[in-house]
Amino acid sequence: MGLGNSVLERRRVLALMVVGIVGIPAGFCASAAGALRGCHDGRIAFDSVRGGHRDIYVINPFSGPGGTLGADPKPIQLTTGANDVHPSWSPPDPNTDNFCPEQQFASDNSTPPPTMIAFQRTTADGNTNIYRIDAATPEPAGQAVQVTHDVGADTAPAFAPAIPQGAPTQAYPPIAFERMVNGHHDLFVANADGSDETNLTHSTGADYANPDWSPGEGELGTPQTLSLSFDTDQGGQREIWIMDIAYKAGNPPGQRYVNLGMREVTTGQPASTDPSWFTFSVDNKNPHPLVNSIAFAGPDQNGGPSQIDTATPTVISDTAPPFSDPGNIDYSALTSNPAGDSAPAWAPDGNYIAYQKTAADGRSDIYVLDPTSNDDASDVNLTQHVGDNRNPSWEPLQIRGVDLFPVRPLGRRHRTRRAEADVSPLPPPPSPPPPGPPPPPPFVFSARLLTTTAVGHGLNRTVLIRLRVNAAASVTASLTLGHRQLARHRWQVASGTDLVRLPVPRRVRNGAYQVHVAVQLANGSSESFSRRVHLGR
Repeated sequence: MGLGNSVLERRRVLALMVVGIVGIPAGFCASAAGALRGCHDGRIAFDSVRGGHRDIYVINPFSGPGGTLGADPKPIQLTTGANDVHPSWSPPDPNTDNFCPEQQFASDNSTPPPTMIAFQRTTADGNTNIYRIDAATPEPAGQAVQVTHDVGADTAPAFAPAIPQGAPTQAYPPIAFERMVNGHHDLFVANADGSDETNLTHSTGADYANPDWSPGEGELGTPQTLSLSFDTDQGGQREIWIMDIAYKAGNPPGQRYVNLGMREVTTGQPASTDPSWFTFSVDNKNPHPLVNSIAFAGPDQNGGPSQIDTATPTVISDTAPPFSDPGNIDYSALTSNPAGDSAPAWAPDGNYIAYQKTAADGRSDIYVLDPTSNDDASDVNLTQHVGDNRNPSWEPLQIRGVDLFPVRPLGRRHRTRRAEADVSPLPPPPSPPPPGPPPPPPFVFSARLLTTTAVGHGLNRTVLIRLRVNAAASVTASLTLGHRQLARHRWQVASGTDLVRLPVPRRVRNGAYQVHVAVQLANGSSESFSRRVHLGR
């Protein structure tokens, strides 16, 4: 896939600009060994409802005049399943020599290396599993291959950037994914053929979701370990966390991928989800130290319910793991859409971030932003409100040894993200308190969904919902499949921990469903939650 001359020249200029975080000139793609993100931005895979059901599509983001960013009028439909969601590109085949030579750009019209796309597919029996398909051969001529075979729900796959040391040599690296276990989600990893499937989190109450790998082979560029980012509510609200993973060939089946430890990233920030990890160097002659930047979604004080944000360490070290000190992380907000921005995906060379923008009618489009711009005037809508488009994933065209970030986000695109609201001008100083005992602190409503568990068989199936509230409230729960509501019930609960039971109607077949829970006080304060649940397991 060739890029227009204007885009190529722009990238050459950007590659020579100053990296704002340290003020060191960047360079071109390096040829050092190591499988990081690609040298060139390829196509974007996403899922969309266009023919009555959701399938995986592929577009060329550089379809504008002269190869500039623009909407692709002819996206390619890759799958034809009933419900195919959440694509993830593999890196180029590591068994072939597809490294970027110095200063080589895609203008040589070389053939891109073969790549796979992993995705989740829900079949007619209600099961959701991970599949993979050759991106060069769409269905029905091609055939998606089933990777996992669990009777529950396996979702949100993410191809690793490399095969960890000791793991079986295959055509493609392992795949991380979510699996619903006892009413909540755990993170699993398996080889690309489904072997060595391992539970990494073994949760007893929290949810672990949306895995995304570090672009490099481990924290310091070594193949011994891989690092995985994800979001979890184990700390009380959604936060971005990291775990380090190694492969132990001598371990028994089901234990060969080993969780070496986890740490928080977005401590003290508003709710944070959907991480996308990018790594870049600050010196074009030495690949170390590496700088890490995680794009993620979540609300902030300047916009709607969800914006695109970044977390980047302010202290760069070749000896400490990335994001090991939450006190030395810079948080930036890049968007301010009142409807909601989510699912960010770094471009392979760091020039752009693709994301999902939701309109007022509830449908979403795939947008691309330039993090170096001062405003959103250059943002490009790639899908033009045709269908409902979600979960972008960017294809790396070649393996690179060092990632070089073009320039630090500036202007409106780089406002500080923090939990408290901006106040301008400053409010007047408070009046002195009246004499007497101090007034009680204002009441803050709090609700937490602890577990959702399906029990029973046949005609006696029930979803047990355990939640904790700090005041008497009204609880409404519904069981849905897609846009269909299959059951709904309402209860009144007292302050504390309560267990409510949502009966499942006879007509509902066994399979994976969504449970929506809304908790509301009489004064209008409310919290809502969604969880997957599997019936008949």
